[in-house]
Amino acid sequence: MRRGSDSQHYWRSVSGAVELIQARLAIVDPFARSDQPFKLPEYGLTVAFNGEVYNYEEIRLSLQTKHSFQTQSDTEVLLASYAQGGIEGIKDLRGMFSFAIVDERNQETVLVRDPVGKKPLYVGFWSGGAWFGSTLLAMAASAPTKPLINQSAIAHYFKRGFISPATSVLEGARPLRPGEVLVLDPLGKIKRKDHCRPKSIVYSFGDFEKTKSELLVQLDKAVELRLHNNPNPVTLLSGGIDSTIIASRLGQKTKFKALTLKSWTGWDSDEWYARYAARKIGCPLQPVALNYKDLASDVKWCADLQDEPLGMISFFPLCLLLRAAKEHGKMLLTGEGGDEVFLGYGKPTDWTDPEFEKDDYTEEEVSHWVGPDNPAWMSPWGRFTAGFSMLGHIFAKADRASAEQGVELRSPFLSYDHFSFLKQLPPNWIFDGDKPKGLLKSYLKDSFPDWYINRRKMGFPLRIRYAWGIRLYSGLRELVSEKSMEVSAAYLPKVLCQTPQKWSSFAIFRNFPEVWKALMWSQFQDRYDSLPQS
Repeated sequence: MRRGSDSQHYWRSVSGAVELIQARLAIVDPFARSDQPFKLPEYGLTVAFNGEVYNYEEIRLSLQTKHSFQTQSDTEVLLASYAQGGIEGIKDLRGMFSFAIVDERNQETVLVRDPVGKKPLYVGFWSGGAWFGSTLLAMAASAPTKPLINQSAIAHYFKRGFISPATSVLEGARPLRPGEVLVLDPLGKIKRKDHCRPKSIVYSFGDFEKTKSELLVQLDKAVELRLHNNPNPVTLLSGGIDSTIIASRLGQKTKFKALTLKSWTGWDSDEWYARYAARKIGCPLQPVALNYKDLASDVKWCADLQDEPLGMISFFPLCLLLRAAKEHGKMLLTGEGGDEVFLGYGKPTDWTDPEFEKDDYTEEEVSHWVGPDNPAWMSPWGRFTAGFSMLGHIFAKADRASAEQGVELRSPFLSYDHFSFLKQLPPNWIFDGDKPKGLLKSYLKDSFPDWYINRRKMGFPLRIRYAWGIRLYSGLRELVSEKSMEVSAAYLPKVLCQTPQKWSSFAIFRNFPEVWKALMWSQFQDRYDSLPQS
């Protein structure tokens, strides 16, 4: 099981009504005593837990007079918190997690997803029962009847590049929303709904400089928490603002290594910026090169890490970087989410203008929140970008690229306290005049020149369209099956509505984002078709 290569265990309730299977990535208290499913027999509780609770040591101290701990794990802290306070008891947890607690005394199963939504948790109601887990196709593989593909999800995928986080690619299944709690009875029916969002903190802001200092303290605390149980810190350094901030704060606390994508050509300059930042911060930098001679093999490997299809090309370079990071350990820090949290895309007015949409968004697409509710001043496009897209795109991409390779991706920007603080700030404090992400950039002004801080954003550019095109897209056409084209053709440009073997290299180059979506859908179709038949 790729999501956790250190131990795999099976558990069944005394009644036989509930079964749990857990593949563990052992980081906190990595000994067998903390393997899962983890039980507290004195309370009749058993948990299967995916992710990490960053503040578990603090909570453990508060529970020591009420519970006799047998391990040093965050898993036992989580379960003890529930044993002592029920759902209210888990509202103090900070981290990235999804879990299922089986309460045999009350004959119920409690499903919980963290309030930010960083870790996936699906529930599928099939064949008169309930299936739940982090990986949708693994759930479907154990169902007595093979679930059908959700036809309404296909159009959304080809339009947005990801499956809507309000539903799933399989009928009868959906992910829990951030902070959602579902309580199931022994038959798998929903007994009640609840939430695990922390109590709202209303901040009182003074002047701008004081607020900047308070936010920096929060960020440093988030970085420190993610250094626990992390003896060999590694981070991604693209030369962009987000990764540079994380690397610079990390460099003030410990020694670490950084990874970046190796430049393909001389005019692909991000590696140069990453090298400049690494020298300024004082950390060794390892460029990760792409195997240009056999791109098809790496692309297929990348696609096979997916569960539901993800049609964003950025998933590919992230997978490559995480594969290289595994040489250094199980954990990796990133600046993931910085653009969404600090409003780094587009122009400031894009985020605040109530008339700015950029697209025809549905009510569902602008009402999905991440962490606390989005502020009233945020535009429809802003609410879509900082909520719906973050859930369906950013979180899904990060989770699949990391967990499916046995790596834990830790993102200091994606903390609930950060979200709560920033969403209460006036928007003009987050921006710097007409420059996006001004508040975050201000933390670099004393150590980095303006030409570095305000350069054009490029992210992790991987010019795969050009690199593969030089080889006339060798191997690409074979990755798109004829069967999958029966679905894809309805959403592709006319020039691609034919057998993939007849696609010209020019047509692929002109329509590469659409080709990539078709390729990833085809690979998903192959995985779905390989599921056991009913």
